[in-house]
Amino acid sequence: MNYSLFKLKFHTAAHFGLSDSALSLYTSGEYFCADTLFSALCHTALSLYGTDGVQKLCEQVQRDELLLSDSFPWKDEDFYLPKPVLIGNEHSDIPEHSRKEMKRVKWIPVHAYPSFFASIDTGVPFDAKGIDQSFSQCVETTKIAYPNGTQSTPYQVGVTYFYPDAGLYFIAAYKDDEQEMWIRTLLDALGLSGIGGKISSGYGKFWVEDQIYLNEYFDEQTQWLYEALSNSDAGRQVLLTASLPKEDEMESIVPKMYYQLIRRGGFIRPEGTSASMHKKRTQYFFAAGSVSSVQYRGALHEVGRISDHAVYRYGKPLFLGVL
Repeated sequence: MNYSLFKLKFHTAAHFGLSDSALSLYTSGEYFCADTLFSALCHTALSLYGTDGVQKLCEQVQRDELLLSDSFPWKDEDFYLPKPVLIGNEHSDIPEHSRKEMKRVKWIPVHAYPSFFASIDTGVPFDAKGIDQSFSQCVETTKIAYPNGTQSTPYQVGVTYFYPDAGLYFIAAYKDDEQEMWIRTLLDALGLSGIGGKISSGYGKFWVEDQIYLNEYFDEQTQWLYEALSNSDAGRQVLLTASLPKEDEMESIVPKMYYQLIRRGGFIRPEGTSASMHKKRTQYFFAAGSVSSVQYRGALHEVGRISDHAVYRYGKPLFLGVL
């Protein structure tokens, strides 16, 4: 497989819903999951190419010819990854302040990933004190709605503002140059319309600041990413995508994982209509950062229908093989 890292720079605020509850409007996450990205790409493909474009995208994913990671933060020249979910050996000599610092950290820079795993194996404290976790800020902003076109009604929306030297990136795995051009075309168009919630209010707009071809790595950071993405035999497989094994994989995979669960919901609105939104089927996925001893394939999960068309949630994983 070929791997590209897409570095996104946001030039507007974004709204990344944390759940499909009523309260999700008032808060915003600091990243989006791969199913959000896939859904947005499907809408973009539909706008540009009609139903044939959506079918093409789904078929590529189902054949494992196109795979996506969740988004993760970047800052300056550093790319960050989710802190792995691991249960290491108990080492009573690890200072309490080191344990507290490690609990504070959600994201670990790529260059520090080997040191983190070494600390799990040896009990030598991982130095988390200097790891920057400041990429964005979530604030509440007031918007005005005009229900039935009459009296104005104010409401609050939680939005995420990224700092000038920070943003999000994701990794795409693809089979050939044609698919790379296809995903880049969709992504450039998506940046104009926006990703996440409330895009009709102008949120979630971005441009691709850089596309890094990891197969042509140029420093220690990109080399480590490429080698880990290519290492399917490593005894630790760090999940990069909120996803779920297929039903026939579940029984054999779960006992081999350290994991956290993340709730995935959302709504469906028929394209080009003012019809009411319909709730997607809620699922619980393994969160990015979960760790398995083996890989799984995952699937596209049908979560609803529009007219006679199925609506799918992306659930195919990317893994980092870590020694």
